[in-house]
Amino acid sequence: MKSKDVTTKTMKTRLAALLLIAALFLTGCGNNDSGESLKPDADAAREAIDIALNYRSILEGEHNDGFTTLSSDTMTQIMNAVADMGYAVMEASGELDFKNPQVVTDFFSKLETSTSAQMTIIEICYDGGLIRSDISVKDGKRTISITRVAWKDSEPEITYTIESDLLDLRYTDNDYLIYKRDIPDNTGCNHDGYIDPTTMIRVIPLDEKCLEYCEKYISIIGYERNNLFLTDWTSEDMSGVVINDLFTMLYRESHNQELALYNCPYNTDLETGYTSIPAEDFELLIMDYFNITGEKLKMWAVYDAEKDTYPIAASEIYDPGYSAPPVPEVISYEENGDSTLTLQVDALYAEYGTDKAFSHTVTIKVEENGSFRFLSNKMHPSAEDTLPVYKNPFSLYN
Repeated sequence: MKSKDVTTKTMKTRLAALLLIAALFLTGCGNNDSGESLKPDADAAREAIDIALNYRSILEGEHNDGFTTLSSDTMTQIMNAVADMGYAVMEASGELDFKNPQVVTDFFSKLETSTSAQMTIIEICYDGGLIRSDISVKDGKRTISITRVAWKDSEPEITYTIESDLLDLRYTDNDYLIYKRDIPDNTGCNHDGYIDPTTMIRVIPLDEKCLEYCEKYISIIGYERNNLFLTDWTSEDMSGVVINDLFTMLYRESHNQELALYNCPYNTDLETGYTSIPAEDFELLIMDYFNITGEKLKMWAVYDAEKDTYPIAASEIYDPGYSAPPVPEVISYEENGDSTLTLQVDALYAEYGTDKAFSHTVTIKVEENGSFRFLSNKMHPSAEDTLPVYKNPFSLYN
């Protein structure tokens, strides 16, 4: 495998890209997603306008009434300015660290001894506007009031206010704030389709090494259309892994480009959706990333001996009803003395509102030149696990 150098900024950006679109829907930086706009609370509205006015000078020269996407540098300046006012601050994509996390932790600490607490979180949107979320617990009743501020003719204005009951509100051991809004008539409203009522916010950032190792070794495979990290295996026995799935992902990693129909150098049967990879090409690529022989590959992978090829499958064969997969997070690691890494991974599954849908341990061998090989995966099952449905696309191959 080729060695590559990945910066922390790049890692956060790539992870953010997986979640940005969902985050916009979850937190409301798009349109009003409730279908009903309430009269804004006077104090909350005034404070939201004041916050926007406080950073207006930072927008000058870049902002264009919602049609210009803020740069990362400008977003950072705005978040720092709002954080200096004492507010908890975030941005939708998760690329930048949450500011003033003590606002959230103090809120939940208060609820340990009281039935009432309140906190405000400001989300800066990439159009230069903001979302003010006031989360309140009063005598056990949990509510959220959301106020959206946008810019018009260089002046901030309230575009909508939404108030909802909260069906779930918690702070997890992995430092996520998770809440679920009660949206009775959730038919899509001003968006196309269903609006996920669950919001998940990382409050305390992960260790920089955790981010690095996740990007380099785990996210390149992930949990989409493969079962490498969904089952137990070792280099001595990979019979439970559908190895053919991995070729497309490892090809992307090795060649720095997607293996798509329009640029595929291999023969694809358009009727079946299977692409035939010559055995030499398939085995060389897989052996770059795993301690496995060609003989074992022919045993454990789907191999066409007559053609001396291995099939890979088009995405449509996997699941025509595709849904967003979980996202891996390396939450801890051990750098062992034998040049191996042991990575503890939790799966973040926004669809189910959990930051620990399941857990597993991945062991990797890292060479001096930066190349690496996967050595094993160990699942840590529990009664609360929620694994993505995996459909083996080669079950009907013949």
